Amino acid sequence: MLCEMIHDNREIVSVQNDFSEVEMWSIGVNGVTKIECYGEPGEYCQVPFIAVWKKDILVTRANALRFRINYKE
Repeated sequence: MLCEMIHDNREIVSVQNDFSEVEMWSIGVNGVTKIECYGEPGEYCQVPFIAVWKKDILVTRANALRFRINYKE
C-alpha cells in the first residue's frame, strides 16, 4: 500500500527538479548528509516539504511538490 509522502519512512538518496530532470541534491554530494520529507502546515492539510542537511545544519527547505524524490533501494 502506498503511503503519503510525509509518512514514508524510506531513506531519500536524491531529489530532482521535476521540470528539468536536473538532480538538485544527493546524499554525499556537496556535503549533503541527509534529505528528509516532512509536513508544513497548509490551509487545510500538511504540505510535503524537503529538508536538506549538511552534517547537523539545515541548509534548505523546499516544497516537495515540484520535485521527484528518489529513495534508497
